[in-house]
Amino acid sequence: MRKLYVLLMALCVSYALHAQVNSYIFSQSSGTYTEITGGTVLGTTSNDEQVFNNSTTGASGPVTSTGFPIGFNFMYGGTSFDKFAVASNGYIVLGTGSFAIANSTTAAISTTTTAGFANLISAFNQDLQGQAGSEISYATIGTAPNRTLVVQWKNYRRWNGTTPMNYNFQIRLNETTNTIDIVYGTMTTVSSYTSQIGLRGTSNADYSNRTTTTNWAATTAGATNSATVTLSSTVFPASGLKFTWTPATCFLPNNIASSNITTSAATITWNAASGSPAGYAYEVRTSGAPGSGATGLVTSGNTTSTSLNLSSLSSGTTYSFYIRTDCGAGNFSGWSTALSFATLCNPYNLPYTLNFESVTPPAIPNCTSIQKIGNGNNWVTANVTTNGFSSNVLQYGYNTSNAANAWFYTGGLNLTAGVSYRLVFKYGNNSTTYTEKLVVKFGTSAVNTSMNDLIVDLPSVTGGTAAFSTTDFTVPATGVYYIGFNAYSAANQFNLYVDDINVA
Repeated sequence: MRKLYVLLMALCVSYALHAQVNSYIFSQSSGTYTEITGGTVLGTTSNDEQVFNNSTTGASGPVTSTGFPIGFNFMYGGTSFDKFAVASNGYIVLGTGSFAIANSTTAAISTTTTAGFANLISAFNQDLQGQAGSEISYATIGTAPNRTLVVQWKNYRRWNGTTPMNYNFQIRLNETTNTIDIVYGTMTTVSSYTSQIGLRGTSNADYSNRTTTTNWAATTAGATNSATVTLSSTVFPASGLKFTWTPATCFLPNNIASSNITTSAATITWNAASGSPAGYAYEVRTSGAPGSGATGLVTSGNTTSTSLNLSSLSSGTTYSFYIRTDCGAGNFSGWSTALSFATLCNPYNLPYTLNFESVTPPAIPNCTSIQKIGNGNNWVTANVTTNGFSSNVLQYGYNTSNAANAWFYTGGLNLTAGVSYRLVFKYGNNSTTYTEKLVVKFGTSAVNTSMNDLIVDLPSVTGGTAAFSTTDFTVPATGVYYIGFNAYSAANQFNLYVDDINVA
């Protein structure tokens, strides 16, 4: 008997470790919207920015209490829950014992705040309020083992929106199957609004949400936790539209990691998925979602191992690795979130030029790097079209309290002892009042402690106009060198710019 108990406990732990809500399987169907009557009514027709946690009288939140009874034990994200709390802004939170629910008008799934938003189900997260004839209510219907908790919003509207508006929807938790249904009734509006719809686990990193701007009958999985669904006078769900989330039976592996990265290879490892998977399918991409086709796909395949050696990669390139579990008989887990890694860069032969046009600000180019020392800010790229600049530049923006000590490093350069090299770059600031400071050095590693050889020091960058710096230098020995641009302005100055770097 003890062995059986230990086995059951192990299975429960395994399920909990792997049953994140991002592995839930989404489906949708059409039917009839069946309104509940009676049940427990929460608040009044004047509900606005209210949460309900073990009290039918709303509060502004967050509120910590013991919740309302689901009526049965409901498994969600690998954890058993028996209570719930409600937010008038279109979502519920599951709990057990004492737990919190907080209020969000637009970002219940995506907010970085954990307290009050863990284990959340959102049917229509928007800034909602009651109106004449509106009601939030709940009831547990049916008989064991097939009971359903129904939480219903009736005749709600958008706060301060153009009338007429009439929102009707339900969240349904189903006993035994542990499936989640979100069902929509009449949803009419005049203006256009967006809502977060879907599931959230213990944090905003674990989510399964939906998105569309054109058709509720053809939503797609959200690529980010902030994805939204549009509701307008022409884009709305048909009454009876049901979104269903079903717990997965085929689970993702976890602890996906990269190592042994070189200029052309990398090793990817992961922990085996729970159960007895038949194997794993994977994709390596430079763009595009997993399973989206040939565009951006570098390589793909199947393996029964828990490690993979990738080869023939391009140097200085950022890749995304995706994996899913094959449980056999056509049963697959969902795709993992992207594991991003970048191959190392080969050193450059001269001439070397860098103008920051290859990136979308604030990203820095591949094969370059940044380092922040102290409590100031760091280098970013920005699009600047004033003060003598006309496109993307490298920018250091001021910190009100702390002096700058930020480094930007070029890629590695093949340089030869005894040869005279010339560094040219454009620099400037955006003020005639404030003064920026910039020093440029070189070293054998892209780290501040290696930057021991001075090229040029510019301790008084001011005037709000662009200028060019030209300096010749030599290196003490043949090898690979990195050139470092160090912003060391005093606190509370303004913006320092660098552009059009050339070494020849």
